[in-house]
Amino acid sequence: MNKIKIKTFYFEGEEHNLEMDLVSRPCAADGCGDIVTIGLPYCPTHTGLFLNLEIRKSLVPDAGTGVFAHCPPLRECKTPVFRPGYYIHPYSGENITDDEVLRRYGSLTAPYVLGTSKAYGHPDCVDAARIRGIMAMVNHPPKGKRPNVQFVGRRKDGGVNVEALRKIYHGEELYVSYGREYFRHLGRHWTL
Repeated sequence: MNKIKIKTFYFEGEEHNLEMDLVSRPCAADGCGDIVTIGLPYCPTHTGLFLNLEIRKSLVPDAGTGVFAHCPPLRECKTPVFRPGYYIHPYSGENITDDEVLRRYGSLTAPYVLGTSKAYGHPDCVDAARIRGIMAMVNHPPKGKRPNVQFVGRRKDGGVNVEALRKIYHGEELYVSYGREYFRHLGRHWTL
């Protein structure tokens, strides 16, 4: 396993330092020799084949990458890739406490942190900044669009899944509401 160190990110136009490791590893598909990063289990080809997802430039201005519904070859693409209530993929990352969020980010917004259920002794948050899964790249909808997926907590282990809210067809970008609280405290930010 190789580690790629990311040490600088920008928030509201100011440079900040936060050391993180993005791990690269071989694609999980049998016989594939491609290397993947950002916490993805598969290379782009196998992500489309096994997860029905594609990562590419987002349609949201200045958002970077986005996640799109993908219809694999040899499948009828006129039917929805995902139907309402369909489990798409977990929101994965590091399970951390609220105290760790404050230690890492201070007063800055933690753009890849989701609060989880504190009941049943589960961790407080999932931070996808260091160990980034594919669902961390799902964007908030741009003006005029509505969310087509939602975050759903898992009671059993305190994790978070992403589920479809409506029919989603091949080529559609997945959008999730980040909630009002996110934008109340957030200035312009992006990560390197």
